[in-house]
Amino acid sequence: MRKILITIIIIGLVLGGWEMAFTLPKKNEKKKEEAIAKAEEFEANGYYKDAILIYQQLLSSGTDSEISRHIVMDYLAMEDYKMFSREAATYLASNPDEEIYANLITYYFDKNDNNSAMENLEKAEKDFPDSEVIMGLKNRMDGEFNLSYTEFTEVTDFVDGYAVGVLEDGSKYLLDKKGKITMNRRIIEEVIDIRGISESGTSEELIKTDTGSTSYETNAAESVVMAAVTVDNGKTDMETASEGVAKSSESNKAQLGFFDENGNSRAVETGNMEEVYVCHEGKILASANGKWGYAEAGADKGYDISGAELSYDDASVYCNGVAAVKKGDKYALIGKDGNELTRYDYSEVKMDGYRNASRGGAVFAKLAGEGSFALIDLDGTVLSEERFDDVRGFLGKNGVAAVNRDGRWGAIDNSGNLILDFEYDELKSSETDYIPYRAGELWGYISKDGRTLIEPQFEDALAVSEYGYGWVKKNGAWQIITVYSIKGEDGLFDF
Repeated sequence: MRKILITIIIIGLVLGGWEMAFTLPKKNEKKKEEAIAKAEEFEANGYYKDAILIYQQLLSSGTDSEISRHIVMDYLAMEDYKMFSREAATYLASNPDEEIYANLITYYFDKNDNNSAMENLEKAEKDFPDSEVIMGLKNRMDGEFNLSYTEFTEVTDFVDGYAVGVLEDGSKYLLDKKGKITMNRRIIEEVIDIRGISESGTSEELIKTDTGSTSYETNAAESVVMAAVTVDNGKTDMETASEGVAKSSESNKAQLGFFDENGNSRAVETGNMEEVYVCHEGKILASANGKWGYAEAGADKGYDISGAELSYDDASVYCNGVAAVKKGDKYALIGKDGNELTRYDYSEVKMDGYRNASRGGAVFAKLAGEGSFALIDLDGTVLSEERFDDVRGFLGKNGVAAVNRDGRWGAIDNSGNLILDFEYDELKSSETDYIPYRAGELWGYISKDGRTLIEPQFEDALAVSEYGYGWVKKNGAWQIITVYSIKGEDGLFDF
C-alpha cells in the first residue's frame, strides 16, 4: 500500500511539472504582451521615457531585437540624439535596418560630422546596395568637405597617394595618402619624384636628405644596399647594413637616396650625374652635360647609376612600359627594351613636373608640321582628331586631362573623348570626379558630368586624389581638403 502511495505522489509531481512547464511560459508571454502594449500606449501619448523603462526591464531577462529597435526609435522621437546614436550603433551591429541607418546618417550630416556620416553610409551601402534612400543620402556627400588646420606655403599634387608640403619656416615634408606627415616627421631637402608601388613591392620616393637629420633605420630584410645615416662632426656617414662598407659626404652636400614608406633609407650611387629621377619600372632616369639616359635598378640590383649610358637629348621617366626620348629636335616613344615604338616624329612631348609623359596610358605630342598637341596612344596611334593649344598631363588612367583651345579650357579622357566642353576659364587635370576649375579669380571643383561640386571660393586648387585628399589655397596658404564622396582605401577617414 505504501509503495502504491509513493508511486501516486511521484506521478502527481510529474504531471504538475508538465502543467507548470506549459502554463508558466504562457503566463510570462501574456505578461510580456501586456507590458509591450503598455509601452506602446506610452509611445502613442508621447511618454517615450516611460516606454523605454518598460522595454529595458523586458530586455533584462534576455535579448529581443524588436524591443531593442523600439528603444532606438524612442530616443530618436525624444530627440535625445546622444542616446539615439549610441543605441543605434549597438543595434545596427547585428541588425541591419535601412530606416535606422537613414536617420543616423542624417543626424551626422546635420551636425556636420561628415566622418561619422561617411562611416555609416559605407556600412549601409553594403547592407542595402539597392536602396534609393541610401543612394539619396550618398548623393548628399557631393561637395561635402573639411579643411586641415596645418597650412603650407608650397605643395605638390598627390601623386600615387603621396604629396609634399612646405611649412612657413621652409621645412619640407612628405605627406602620405591621408595627408599626414610621414617618415617620422623627417625634414627633407628636395623631392625629385614621387611614385607608387615598385616591382619589389615597396613604395619609394627619391629625395635628397637633410644632413642635419639624425639616425635612419635600416630595413635588413631588403636585398638592396641600405644605409643607416648618422651625423657626427659635420660628416654624414653611410654604412651598408650587410657589408659594413662606409661612405661619407660633407655636411653641406646632400646625399641622394630613396626613402621607403617606413622611413628606411637607400643610398643611390650617382657618380657624376647631375639630375636623377626615381626608379620607374626598374629604370632610373639620369642626366649629365645635357644628355639623358637610363640605368637598370631595383631591389635586386641596387641603385648604382654612375655608369648609366646617356644617349638622348631629353627623356621622360618610364610609365606604363613607355618613355619619351629626344634625339636632335624630335621625340619618339620607346619601350623598356629601348627599341623605338614610333619614329622620331614629334616636335614636343608634354611632361609633368616629375618628367612623366605617359602616366594616363596616353601621350600628348605635337605631330610633325603641326603647332598644336594631339593625343596619341602608346604605339603612336592618334586617338582623336581634336588638337589643343595647351594641355596638362593625366594624373591616372581613369581620370581626365585639362586641355585648352582658343583660350578656353575643357577636359578629355585617355581615349580622346571630350568630357567637358571648352567653356571654362581654367581647368586642371584630375584622376577623380573632383576637377579643379576657375571662374573669374576663384577656384572650386566640378564633376565629369559638369555639376558644380564645390562652389568657387579658393585662391587656387589642385586635384583631389583617389583617396579623397587634395589641396586648396585660402588666405595665402595651402590646406589639405578632404572630400567625402570619394572613399578612402579602407572606406573610412581618420584624422
